[in-house]
Amino acid sequence: MKILIFTKKETQFIKKRLVDEARERNHQITLASYEELRFRIGDKFGIFTSDQELGDDYDAVILRIAPSGVMVYYKDLLARSLGQKNFVVNGESFVKWPYLGKITQNFLLAQAGLPIIQSQIFARRKELLASDFEFPLVAKKHFGKLGNSVFKAQSKSELAEILGGQTPEFLIQPFLATGEDYRVIVLGGKALPKVMKKVAPEGQLATNISRGGIAVAEEISDELKALSENAAEVFKVDYAGIDIMYDTNGKPHILEINRSANFSGFEDATGINVAKLTIEMIEKKVNG
Repeated sequence: MKILIFTKKETQFIKKRLVDEARERNHQITLASYEELRFRIGDKFGIFTSDQELGDDYDAVILRIAPSGVMVYYKDLLARSLGQKNFVVNGESFVKWPYLGKITQNFLLAQAGLPIIQSQIFARRKELLASDFEFPLVAKKHFGKLGNSVFKAQSKSELAEILGGQTPEFLIQPFLATGEDYRVIVLGGKALPKVMKKVAPEGQLATNISRGGIAVAEEISDELKALSENAAEVFKVDYAGIDIMYDTNGKPHILEINRSANFSGFEDATGINVAKLTIEMIEKKVNG
C-alpha cells in the first residue's frame, strides 16, 4: 500500500512508530508536515508541500494532530479532498467535526445517552460568576491538551482568577474525588483488550502521563469496552483514545475522546503494539 502521513513538523515518536511498522509490512510511506502545506483551489485542486505536489493515488491517509488555528482548516481540506478517493483514518469524523472540543463532545455524548459529568456552560463571565456553585469544582477549557486546560477551583475567587478577563469557554463541573481514570484505545470500532489506568500525582488533578501521572495496565472490563466502543461510534472514528473515570460510587463518566491520541504511554504500560495494529486496521479497511 501507499500511505500518506501528515504530522506536525516537530512530532517524532508517533511518526517513527507508524513509519517503522508500515515499512516492516512493505508499505510505501510518504511523510508531510502541515506547516509546509500549500493548496491550489480553483478549476484544478492541488496539494503541495515545500518540495512536491501530492497526488491522490494513495491507498490510505493518516492525519495526525495539526497545529492550532488555521492549520485545522488545512486538515479539514485534506480530509475532504483526499477522502474522495482514499481511505482517510477518521476521515468521516474530521469532515463532520473539524473542531471537536469538550463542549461539543459532552453534548453529543449526552444526546447519545452515554454517561458524562454533569456540566454547565455560560456565554458571559458575569453570569457564570453570579451563579451559585458548590466548591470545589472543575473548570475545563473547550479546547486544550495534555491536561493543561483543566483547573480545580476551591472558591469563587479562584474561579474568577482561572477565567481571567476572557469570555468563558469553559465547562463547569462538580469535582469528583477519584484521582484515577482509564485510557481505552479503539481501533476499527473495537476496543483493545487492555486499558491504561492513569493515577494523578498526589495533590494534582490531571492524570496525564506527560504531567507526571502514573500508568499501569489492566484487562479491559465489559463496561469499559461497551462505553468506549459506543463513544467511538458516536464520533465516527476509526482510531481514538477515550478517557473514562469512575467516581467514588463506582459510576463511570466519559471524560474525552481524542482522535489523535498519543499512544506511547499506552504501548509502554500495556505492551500492546498500537502502531502495528493501526497499520493492520488500515490494511483491512483498504483491502476489505
